[in-house]
Amino acid sequence: MANGRRVDHNIDLVIEDWKHFGVGDNIWSEKVGPLDGFHSQLRVYPFGRSFEDEHANAYIYVFCGSGASEWSCEQVDFDIICWDVQSLPRGMVVASGPEDFSHESDNWGNDFCPNPDAQDLRFRARISLPSPPETMPAGLCDIDLSQRLTQVAFRFSTGPCLFADKRVLVARSQYFKQMFAEANWVEGRT
Repeated sequence: MANGRRVDHNIDLVIEDWKHFGVGDNIWSEKVGPLDGFHSQLRVYPFGRSFEDEHANAYIYVFCGSGASEWSCEQVDFDIICWDVQSLPRGMVVASGPEDFSHESDNWGNDFCPNPDAQDLRFRARISLPSPPETMPAGLCDIDLSQRLTQVAFRFSTGPCLFADKRVLVARSQYFKQMFAEANWVEGRT
């Protein structure tokens, strides 16, 4: 995505008494994220997805909320951390990356070996997704946020100063666009 904006999600999941699960059994977190943008979910298989798996699996799934049949979400940053309070107070990284997700490849994860003495497994997933332009408020999609931030101060005879982002003022108002473009205005020489 060209706009550079990102949406961050954190997902927490606790699997109590994880040894009572069978092969292929899994726990899903709730989906997080806006309904009209990309959202994500954490899925954990305590004893693997199939009998061929020799380890537990944890995966991040990414969904396109717009319902599009073809989509891609590139450069998704994520970490999945697993821990049990008794032996891993800091946690163990199960999977991480930037990875590309799409309608053809909507999940990414890894195998891991949980502590067999642990009763409960705790997971935290941190996901940073590109924000599609459609989720930005109308009129803000045209703002070039790669330009250096310049604050404009509005001074009033009574009350505190009001500060605004010059990029937003120029993108949303023809008056301010003209004012800041012309050198004969004092404001244009800032």
